[in-house]
Amino acid sequence: MQLDTQFPHKATRQNKANALVVALASLHLAGAALADVVVLSITDETATLKSSISLPDAEGAAGVGVSGRLCVVNTQAGRGVRLTFTPAGGGAGDGKSWLARNLSTGAVSAYRQSVSYADGSGRRLLSLSATAVVDIPSSQVVNSTSLCPGGGNLIKWITVSTLPANEIFSDAVTITATSL
Repeated sequence: MQLDTQFPHKATRQNKANALVVALASLHLAGAALADVVVLSITDETATLKSSISLPDAEGAAGVGVSGRLCVVNTQAGRGVRLTFTPAGGGAGDGKSWLARNLSTGAVSAYRQSVSYADGSGRRLLSLSATAVVDIPSSQVVNSTSLCPGGGNLIKWITVSTLPANEIFSDAVTITATSL
C-alpha cells in the first residue's frame, strides 16, 4: 500500500509485483478556518510480499498489511475533529472492504482500512461503508502542529487477506477534516 498525494499513483510507474497501493489523494478542510484544523504526517507506504506483516483489521479479521500514523490538529482549544474518509474505488460486495483497481486492466482487489488512537484504543474499521466518518474527541487531538507526537496521534492501517499476484492495485482515499 502506498499513501501518497498523487493519483493516478506513482506506483503505476514502478516495476513492483504483488502490491496494493492506496493513496490519500487529498485533504479537504471544511467547517473551520484553514488554520483551525489540519491533518499532518500523511506518508507513503507500500504493501508487498516482502514488506507486509501479519496485521488483522480493527475487528480482528486476519490478513497482512502495513500501518502508518496521522497527526490530527485542531487549534480551537477543547474541540475535536470529524474525519470523513471517502475511497475512490468504492465499497466491495462483502460490506467490510473497499476496492483498489488495477489501472491497466480494471481488475479489482478488496482491502480493509482501519484506524485507532495512538494508544491502540478506539479501533474502528472504516471500510464498512462507502464513506466512513470518525469523530476524534478533543482529548485525542493536539491543538498545535508543534505538539504533534512523534509519528502522530492516529494510527491507520490497511489489511488484505492476500496480496494480489503479479499486479499493482491502487485506490485514492479523500480525507475531509472538520472542527467539531
